[in-house]
Amino acid sequence: MEAYPNAKVLLTVRDPEKWYDSAIETIWSWRCTEQHWAARVFENGRKFQAQAQAFHKATMLPGVKRSDREGSIKSFNAWIERVKSTVPPEKLLIYDVKEGWEPLCKFLNKPIPDEEFPYINDKEQMKNELNKILLICYIAQFLRLVAVLGGVWLLVWLLRMLV
Repeated sequence: MEAYPNAKVLLTVRDPEKWYDSAIETIWSWRCTEQHWAARVFENGRKFQAQAQAFHKATMLPGVKRSDREGSIKSFNAWIERVKSTVPPEKLLIYDVKEGWEPLCKFLNKPIPDEEFPYINDKEQMKNELNKILLICYIAQFLRLVAVLGGVWLLVWLLRMLV
C-alpha cells in the first residue's frame, strides 16, 4: 500500500481445503516443481518456477512445504489475515468468484456486464493444460537428443568418408 496508496485490492478467497486439493493437483504437482527437469526446458517454464517459488516464499509460513496440508492451509488463512490487516477496509474487496459480477463491479465502480460471469481455470482444465505443456517439454527434449545424435552420426560418417 505504500507504493500505491490509492490502489484497490481484490483478495480472492475460497474454501481452504478445496484450495489445497486444487493446488496440490495442479500448480504444486510434480509436473510443476523446480525438481522436474521438463519444467526447466523452456524459458517460460523457468519463469513459471521462479514465480511459483517467489509466491510460495511470500505467502507460506516459514518452513511449510507444499506437501504439508495442515501447514499450507494455515498459511493460506494467515495470508488472508495479513492482507486484511494491511489493506484499509475501504480499499479491499474480499471476493469469492462464486459471487459473480455484482460485488466486483460495485467495488470498481463499473457497470455489471450483461454476459454471464465466466468460470474458467477449473482443476481438470488446469491439469489438461499442464499435461500439454509437459508433453511439449518431452518432445523438445527428444528433439534435442535426436539433433545431438544426428550430429554425432554425421560427424562419424564424414570422418569415415575422409579416411
